[in-house]
Amino acid sequence: MIYNLIKYYFSLHYWQRASLESVKKMQLKKFREIFEYARENSKFYRELYTKHGVMDLKIKSFEDIKKIPIVTKLMFKEYESRDIVTCEIDNKVNLHTTSGSSGEPLKVYFDKFADYSSHTRVFFALRKIASYNPFKKIMLITRYEESDNFQVESDLSILKKMQNFFGLFNREIISIYRDVDYMIERISKSKPYILWSTPSVIEIVANRLAEKGISLNIPYLYFTSEHFNQIQFEKFKKYISDNIIDIYGSMESPCLGFELNKSGERTVYPNSNLFEIINERDFGGQRVGDVIITNLINYTMPIIRYDLKDLCEIKEDKNIPHKYISPIIGRIDDILQFPDGKQFVHHHAHEMFMDFEECEQFKFLQKDNGPIVLQLKPNKRFSNDFIKEKAYQRWNKRFSQYILEIEFVEKFEINPTTGKFKNIEKIK
Repeated sequence: MIYNLIKYYFSLHYWQRASLESVKKMQLKKFREIFEYARENSKFYRELYTKHGVMDLKIKSFEDIKKIPIVTKLMFKEYESRDIVTCEIDNKVNLHTTSGSSGEPLKVYFDKFADYSSHTRVFFALRKIASYNPFKKIMLITRYEESDNFQVESDLSILKKMQNFFGLFNREIISIYRDVDYMIERISKSKPYILWSTPSVIEIVANRLAEKGISLNIPYLYFTSEHFNQIQFEKFKKYISDNIIDIYGSMESPCLGFELNKSGERTVYPNSNLFEIINERDFGGQRVGDVIITNLINYTMPIIRYDLKDLCEIKEDKNIPHKYISPIIGRIDDILQFPDGKQFVHHHAHEMFMDFEECEQFKFLQKDNGPIVLQLKPNKRFSNDFIKEKAYQRWNKRFSQYILEIEFVEKFEINPTTGKFKNIEKIK
């Protein structure tokens, strides 16, 4: 597999340099291949395409692509995973779970190459923007524990050998459950070249730095997951780093594109994803459209003309959306406060409940500075008492010193314009 990933890395360079017409021609070919594979090997797509009369459709142009029905998360949820994927679900495939910001969480399966290609795309972005090389240190503030190994390191044993014997791909982990002063002390001592986390976690760090009146001056700050606003951007630049790399992605297709310092133009990977922007309309004084993606390399669980429930600004640029994509208008979760001043963010919630099958959907909210409330849309296969017991077990593993109230709800209201809702919300 390592050979295929190296080959894939060099293909990223080739596609970036290719002309727009060449990119479109190659994308059309890759779309046709995965479309035909999905309709032959996935019960979900076979029934969907039969229903819409496109089982025998020949993909010869981008106009033909528009004839194919758009897929949503709710449509996937109506089927068992085994009826969506194109192979047996075993230890040869990797599983990821979405955060549920646009509805119920979804299980997404990848073969190992398709999964680890996202790491290759990250490496490409860091090389292009930050002149990163494997000798430079990365520090991650993440849901993993400090002694954990990542699955990619286990599956690609050569990575572990490079780390152990040559000091390459050196990374340190700080758990998101550590005290913020501990985080700051570790970062200051380690002096990483890249600090990697999510905006809400880094906001906790930046707020504490502001209280102390100090700055970290890390060469590069790298964000995944959430979006961030201009106020946060200025705060991060003042207290953390002058260079902020923002990766746009989703669990359905990790690492879709990247940009530096809110440039307004994200570089995407045209050999890995095909973007479409549809339903052009006005939103808050901006011209926007819905983001539709096709993952061109995940044949295990094909994601074809999938509605991400993201909004994208419309820009008149012939390279958009094939080689670049405009700014994304996404969800920005709130930060909740414990009585002792410690804080609770999206990354905490996702780590604790991303695989909580006893509920279909969850949300944390707090009114003023009162107790944190966990709202659950129950999985009907379990009793509410059982679900509550299991939820408290997860909460107490991390935050047993704090009160948690649990409520059951029939549904969560999703913003009809953005298609999102906040997993973490502070109510005045």
